[in-house]
Amino acid sequence: MQGQIKLEILRQISAIPEFNFILLCSSFRPCPEKIIKIKKIVAHPLDWNLIFEESLYQKVFPLVYQNIITILPDAPPSGILKKYQAIYAKNATKNLYYSAFLIRISKLFNERNIKILPFKGPVLSQDLYGGIEFRQFSDLDILVSKKDAIDAWQLLLDSGFQSELTLNKSQRAAYIKVEDHIALSRKNMVVELHWEMSGLYTPRQVLYETVSNHLNQLNFSGQNLPNLSTEHLVVYLSVHACKHGWANLEAVANLSELLKRDYDLDKIVDLASKWQCKKMLHLGLYLSHKLLGTRMPGNLQFYKNSVISEIGNNVSAVMFKNLIELKVKDTANRFSFFHLNVRDSFINKLQYVFRLIFRPTDKDWLCCPVPGSFGFIHYVIRPFRLIYIQLSKLYA
Repeated sequence: MQGQIKLEILRQISAIPEFNFILLCSSFRPCPEKIIKIKKIVAHPLDWNLIFEESLYQKVFPLVYQNIITILPDAPPSGILKKYQAIYAKNATKNLYYSAFLIRISKLFNERNIKILPFKGPVLSQDLYGGIEFRQFSDLDILVSKKDAIDAWQLLLDSGFQSELTLNKSQRAAYIKVEDHIALSRKNMVVELHWEMSGLYTPRQVLYETVSNHLNQLNFSGQNLPNLSTEHLVVYLSVHACKHGWANLEAVANLSELLKRDYDLDKIVDLASKWQCKKMLHLGLYLSHKLLGTRMPGNLQFYKNSVISEIGNNVSAVMFKNLIELKVKDTANRFSFFHLNVRDSFINKLQYVFRLIFRPTDKDWLCCPVPGSFGFIHYVIRPFRLIYIQLSKLYA
């Protein structure tokens, strides 16, 4: 019954021309067939304000804007186009600011002999699209080895950043044992320092050492920066998008663009097996094919799995819920059943539930910043804090 409801919702959304326009324009250099379809849609009246708002919400605005000015620059009204240009320029300026800082901070880490792996942010934009202006992002993500995390944290503090948590060295050591990252900020700049890459979302931790032997070099503003291999990126982007419940179309667009490359399918499948995230990978491939028409290898049939398609249809309906003012459960919520459904096995589901209930997070440290030697107390406090939060919501 639920599956039929979701299909009906998708049919309603698919009938909206602005929705189809955004899908077609969420590709970098769309193929001739897509260009023909784009021009066909524009032959009829469109709500350009809706396209503006929805493409920003879906975080594909830079791609949509580039395709508009390249394929049909005279289609939007001049006033609307100026608004598009202003937002695009603002986003590009911010991205340039972040990129320049990434080069500077990379040199600082190198001087301290701390190996880093910048990922997502401007690096992903440069890697996928050949320019830093093609993505919307709000921070820099940097992965370091867990053994270097305290020194990397201190380096950022010495560089004028402030941590979201004020912890001494022993507290930081205890925090690093249970968490995966720390956010630090300075004026308009936010850096997320990671020592585990998946956000502790996969059953097996994805550490710097997990990926360090599979890195490529990326030419970034004249500097060579380490970058994930195509195969690792395919799996990682699928995992990361699942972690956030496939909240927006940009996650699908990035994966779709990556799948246009040559890649070793056997390596991808093997890697997903090692990380125990095959279902997450399958879902990413399904969404890329279903929403953006990404072609899959002929021997790759698992994305047609009925369970995956049902999850994918639900995700798609949630992703575009605001187009028809739909009230649905948010898949980004860590306690959503979605996060159980994308697990490969019953054991993985149990692991995820226990991790949610007992593993301390930054919020537990904010709530109760105990001395480092008493960090174990958070394992006891967390379940009661979660119960308190739920009761507060019930009786609010």
